[in-house]
Amino acid sequence: MEILIAPLGSGGYEEKGVGMREYRTAKYKFPDSGKIYETSFITAAISEHLKVDKIILVGTKNSMWEEVYRYFGKIEGDLEKEKKYFSLIEKIGDQLTEVDLQCVNEVMDEFLKNINPHASGGSVCKILEYGMNDEELFKNLDIFMDLQQQFQPADKIYLDITHSFRSIPLFMYLMIDFIQTLRKDIIRLSGIYYGMFEVSRELDYTPIIDLNPLFSITKWTKGVFDFVTYGNVDLMAELMEDNDIKQTMLNISKLTNLNYIRELRSQMDKLRYQLEKVDDVPVPQSMLLYLKPELLDFVNYFKGVNNDAEFQFRLAKWFFDHNRYANGYICLAESIITYLQYIYKKRIPSIDYQNKNDREKIQNLLLHFLKNDSNKDYQKIGQVYDEIRIIRNHIAHAGFGDHDDYDKVIKKSLELANTVEKYIFHNSNETKLSKLPSLYDFNNLRKRPNFQKESSR
Repeated sequence: MEILIAPLGSGGYEEKGVGMREYRTAKYKFPDSGKIYETSFITAAISEHLKVDKIILVGTKNSMWEEVYRYFGKIEGDLEKEKKYFSLIEKIGDQLTEVDLQCVNEVMDEFLKNINPHASGGSVCKILEYGMNDEELFKNLDIFMDLQQQFQPADKIYLDITHSFRSIPLFMYLMIDFIQTLRKDIIRLSGIYYGMFEVSRELDYTPIIDLNPLFSITKWTKGVFDFVTYGNVDLMAELMEDNDIKQTMLNISKLTNLNYIRELRSQMDKLRYQLEKVDDVPVPQSMLLYLKPELLDFVNYFKGVNNDAEFQFRLAKWFFDHNRYANGYICLAESIITYLQYIYKKRIPSIDYQNKNDREKIQNLLLHFLKNDSNKDYQKIGQVYDEIRIIRNHIAHAGFGDHDDYDKVIKKSLELANTVEKYIFHNSNETKLSKLPSLYDFNNLRKRPNFQKESSR
């Protein structure tokens, strides 16, 4: 179903008698059509052009409801309709209710059926407050939230923001954006139309322009917020016009959530290469030019890492910076194991970072031996790993069981990351850690607390 939502004002009219108001006629034209719509209602022109199914008209108690009825109802010579018309004139103001506007709903549906026999009808008039204070604004908010009842899944919504107080079209836009964000399964904003009267003297007609491309800016705003705050690139990726960059960003999003490090490193390098090629792009992709510095900062954050362990560690810090603590603790714990495997692999090339048994042996080294080593630095490595491991396990079990409160877990995240950096990933540590394969033979790393270190120590 295609639905037009339009505000109704009370200005731009001519007096036709005592209390009788009529909008001035204008010539309207859409950029994609040569047809001129000469009418006093831009809503009529938009409805005919789009062949909408129903109209939702919003205005205040003093809006020109009687003129809507006169125009769409073609009341001249129809005594019954003329009677309703004058009744509306008398009620405009505090006496007017939405029940009184049922006759307006009916004539709008008649108009829509005439231009589109398949129109479903069901037009609605809603009376808004002026919005002069918080109470009135929230009353209007309730009215718009109730409008969800008028929408069905996959409905296309069009906004006409030409008339009424400037605050009402703005409010309409914000509310539809909010509803669409809240219930994206229900509606899709497909057009935002504005009659540009300001240039009508130059052109001899009033162009009706579609501002819907600007609506994408609000989507980009949400996408950028998700990215900057949580590191989530999904929405930004969906908006990308460049299909190659879009696919790479979606891959990065999936791999980041899964902590698939090797594939993620590859996709990061690929995105960096794609972004560095972006110099000049067509207008529909122009947002990419503004976002390119942020995206490059993102991929360059991981540039220059020497191995998968360093990548995991840097990813853990990035997760913590973006409030994704569960992912951060997983990466932080695994980065310690991977780095020690990296040390052992230099001595024993057959060791595999991804082999479960190999990783368990390194974990046993951390849990059972380094914690109790006489070397204080080795002890610290074993202790910090154990602390991180316990937090990670509690997170994996959804917080059930004995554990620190969540505020403490969050506050400790960067402290623990800094400790790991100091004792493992700082450049000065590699020589010291490279002695471990001589001190603890890899093939004997089992869960045996009585394991004896090699005599070569």
